[in-house]
Amino acid sequence: MELAAILWGSAFTLLALYTLLANWIMQALLRRFFEKTPDPINFNLSATGVFPGTPATAELTAEVLRHRAPGIKIRFEILLHWPGREPLRLSSDLRGGRNRHVFEFSPSYRGCYQSREVRIVVSDLLGFTRFPVELSLAEQLRVYPAVQPEAARRPRSLEGGQEENRGKRQRRSQELLEVRKYFPGDDMRKVHWKVYAHTSQLFLRIGEETPPPESRFLVILDSAPTTAVPQRIEADYLDALVEVCAATVLDVLARGYQVFFATCDSPQLRQLTLEKKLQLLVELAGVRWNDRYALELPRQPLYRILLFSSPGSKNLSRIFADFQERAGEVKLFFPDLPVPVEQPHRSRIRKLVLRPSGEQGAAVAQLGSGELQNFRTTMDRERARWSRNGKWKVVR
Repeated sequence: MELAAILWGSAFTLLALYTLLANWIMQALLRRFFEKTPDPINFNLSATGVFPGTPATAELTAEVLRHRAPGIKIRFEILLHWPGREPLRLSSDLRGGRNRHVFEFSPSYRGCYQSREVRIVVSDLLGFTRFPVELSLAEQLRVYPAVQPEAARRPRSLEGGQEENRGKRQRRSQELLEVRKYFPGDDMRKVHWKVYAHTSQLFLRIGEETPPPESRFLVILDSAPTTAVPQRIEADYLDALVEVCAATVLDVLARGYQVFFATCDSPQLRQLTLEKKLQLLVELAGVRWNDRYALELPRQPLYRILLFSSPGSKNLSRIFADFQERAGEVKLFFPDLPVPVEQPHRSRIRKLVLRPSGEQGAAVAQLGSGELQNFRTTMDRERARWSRNGKWKVVR
């Protein structure tokens, strides 16, 4: 019995020494091989961005040693990082010589995932030893915010009433000096039925030439961190804030309005169009929590301002101080918490029996009642603080 234990111990010791020595030698040979081989690793991600939950592809071409020690494997690994999220990990075993592999994956969250290096890992078959060889390789994958038309919060000031002029004002002909075209939401009692009988189009009696008002929207995104949002869901809340902002901007653009966009950490104002939709999504994909304030509001009083922020943001005081000097309508949007409230404890059997069909098995972040109450209290306090007797409006 003792002899068997000695033999097993000796065999295990020899195996451990072999794996350590073989891995060390293979690592040295790989480093030398990569120094002599031009572009041994070629890894390409999708040139364009993707939306959360949609398929993405990456292609790997790798040249490694044709021969290796018995019991040793070589593996390719790359980690794409984005603050607040688990890194995207792509890996594949490599055989001797030239390798080509296509990765197919689906990112779950918004962000600009980046990597500055790849790893060629040398290890034994059982995974007891692991020696990485790092190579510089900068790659980036943009995951746009999830924008769904039904998620857009249309500003109430845009619903119904007279449509704004979106181009140069043109004088109407003499026959239509006392009427204008009907728009949904106008008073039906002012419809000019005689004109309708001749043209089959609805016009309203207005009495004199009055050009419709011209309106422009200024959308501001404030990504300053706040203590009202629990730390473990900060990334989820920022995604919700960005998604609501993106959906609203695209909705307003689709209706033909003139839209300018700004973030609090930059003094630059950008005019947006539907043709520049991709540029907006690229910018929003890289939004992080940032308390820097460099916003410069325009002097023109013709803007309707839509401000997207978080309750308790430190930037709100400075933003509304700048609003004091300018006339115009301001709407402040606070997104709600994007996670469910913590449910009462249930036994494992009840969870299995009563779990809704189609529910995923992955863990979902939940909030306790205390965290939820803290957020609601901050939300109510901020709403009352910034309402200012109806001059500014807070929307949830």
